[in-house]
Amino acid sequence: MSQLSSRRLALNSLMQSRGGAHTISWSVTQSGPRHAPMWTASVYIQGVLYGTGASANRDAAKEIAAAQALAALQR
Repeated sequence: MSQLSSRRLALNSLMQSRGGAHTISWSVTQSGPRHAPMWTASVYIQGVLYGTGASANRDAAKEIAAAQALAALQR
């Protein structure tokens, strides 16, 4: 498993173990010029924002958001 997908997998696994995998939703937007896009990803759990990430890579932005959500859920 690559580290790039490990945080999203961990978040899905955690939520599945809590009976709430279906409650995760994502919002992903692109800004900036086409040759140098900036992606912003937000992860919501039951409609509540738990993490936001930004990166030049769409998947990396989702990983950052997932890492923030995991940190918030594990407090």
